[in-house]
Amino acid sequence: INKIAMFYTNEGTIKNLNIENINVTSDKETSYPEGIIAQINEGTIENCTISGNVTITSEKVNNSIGGIVGNLFGGTIKNCVNRVNITCKSGTVGGISVYRAGGIIENCTNAGNLVGDTVNGICMSYVGTLENCTNIGNITASNIGSGMVTYNQGEIINCQNHGTIISENGMVAGIAIYN
Repeated sequence: INKIAMFYTNEGTIKNLNIENINVTSDKETSYPEGIIAQINEGTIENCTISGNVTITSEKVNNSIGGIVGNLFGGTIKNCVNRVNITCKSGTVGGISVYRAGGIIENCTNAGNLVGDTVNGICMSYVGTLENCTNIGNITASNIGSGMVTYNQGEIINCQNHGTIISENGMVAGIAIYN
């Protein structure tokens, strides 16, 4: 497969979607951040839950995948739960999103076990408000691992990490690496 996302771009509302037991293995490079529900979110994704397994076997360094979305551009992700175990050993993994430029992630939980190069329970790079989010999944990173976010340029309010974080390079943080 070349694309994992159910929707390329969401500009509207995706609500009350429940995806159970997905099982995806791909050897294709994810040249643009992939997400399981949407590749790009500019709208609202609300009350969605996903579970299963996704494995990206391509060893290209620019692989990246988020549990809910690949990129959040000014939209909102709220009350969502990712229970997908994601493995992308040579890439970036975010339990909820990979990148976020504007918008809100609130009341979201990552419960999936995540494996990759740079791995974050919620989001890798974040600009905006991250509120009432929780990571309970285990994180295994070859480079950087964090419970919430690697690079944050916004507010982190009432967030928690309960997952185990392991990094081969030893760079780990319960909440954020850079704030």
